[in-house]
Amino acid sequence: MKTIKYLFLGALLFGYSATAMAQTDNKSIIDAISIVIKENPANAEAQVKEVVKKNKKNIEVLCGIGRAYLDIEDTQKARQYADMAMKVRGGAQHALPHILLGDIYAVTDDGGNASMEYEQAIIFDKMNPEPYRKYAQINSKVSPEASAAKLEELRKVRPDYPVDVINATIYMRANNLAKAVEYYDKVNKADMESSDLVNYSLCEFLSSNFEKSREIASFGAEKFPRHPALNRLVFFNSTNLKDFDTALTYADRLFNRSDSAKITSTDYLYYGHAYNGKQDYDKAIEMFRKSIEINPDAKSDVLDAMSNIANAYREKGDYNNAITEHRNYLGKLEKVKNTDYAALAQIYLDWGAGLTGSEQTAKLEDANKVYDEMIQKFADDPNTLVFAYNKKTQIDNMLDPNVEKFLALPDYTKLIEIIEAMPEKSNTDRNRLVTAYHYLAHYNLVNKNESVANEYWNKILSIDPTYAPALDALGRK
Repeated sequence: MKTIKYLFLGALLFGYSATAMAQTDNKSIIDAISIVIKENPANAEAQVKEVVKKNKKNIEVLCGIGRAYLDIEDTQKARQYADMAMKVRGGAQHALPHILLGDIYAVTDDGGNASMEYEQAIIFDKMNPEPYRKYAQINSKVSPEASAAKLEELRKVRPDYPVDVINATIYMRANNLAKAVEYYDKVNKADMESSDLVNYSLCEFLSSNFEKSREIASFGAEKFPRHPALNRLVFFNSTNLKDFDTALTYADRLFNRSDSAKITSTDYLYYGHAYNGKQDYDKAIEMFRKSIEINPDAKSDVLDAMSNIANAYREKGDYNNAITEHRNYLGKLEKVKNTDYAALAQIYLDWGAGLTGSEQTAKLEDANKVYDEMIQKFADDPNTLVFAYNKKTQIDNMLDPNVEKFLALPDYTKLIEIIEAMPEKSNTDRNRLVTAYHYLAHYNLVNKNESVANEYWNKILSIDPTYAPALDALGRK
């Protein structure tokens, strides 16, 4: 097949008479020699020379050869043919050599010279949108405003050209999503290509405007039903909007009915969230595990999946696995937060809520031990210590509901010590002190230490002068 193709190319390039070659349009010549250059650059020189010999004054063909070399990243050869085209009579006043030179400068990261060449091309061909567009693209990050202004010049001479879409793309690349959306909003969605609809929807998605993002992506998915990015955006947005039925429908379209879909760990992660939302916890766990398996180096996705696997087990009442998975999650974290320990303690509390007797007691004690871990881990953070000791007192009171053993005494004492030492106290802190002081006052009354009890009643009144139990105890009512 390759031999036949090269025979055809040879016929096209060499087999015509001068008259026949003159009748062959430039595009056919450029397409043919471009294939030779791209597929066999090492052996192309003889054929290129033959084409150049017959087209040495043809600016379009010379630039086409230069562009073919640029496409294979041979900037030296590309520059050679751009310069050759410039030297042809009228070449320096023709747009094509300047566009080619601009592209050569662009790929070598010389944005200044590229911009100048595109400006020259515009001077010589004001109706050609290509140099406007390329000028705008190369300046999009440095000065999106200048890019937009250049495209407004194009709009004046070519009102038919989709300037707003290009402006939107430029601002999107500059990470100015609001400005990108402003331009997209000017364009009729029916006139947009699939890539434009993807970018439009993505701008809204990244701005957390999930409803509008879904509306745009849904429109696109109806027009391009097998487009993976559009199906993905409807899927993701629907998950974020907690419309899990629609999310699962479009997840199926992404995974099973899209063309050339490259499935990512994030796709499986969202699939897990959608199944979680439908309370199909087994499928959710399967998807979360698949997310980890497909890309174990995607740290953020892996941690999200691990956390949600533990949560799914907790929701389905499989507390053993929930605890195991949450411990695995804690072990993977580079920096554990106090809320991560609180979540683990909550699993034990949820487990204990469904038990009675000694089994319930064991789970409450396990929860208390988790808060002990938190206290040890965050020993230098008074706010976390207050939170943990307060939670421990609640669990202590569940273990000693009739306050017969005063199990919460050590934790209330510690709670008081920490809060009293804090230079600034919130209303919540003061309310916690009132509860702790009351507990210690009651403890001292039971143990015949009335004077100490009265000290605590007075401490309460210094916070809340209307606190009835303290007023009653001190006979002030």
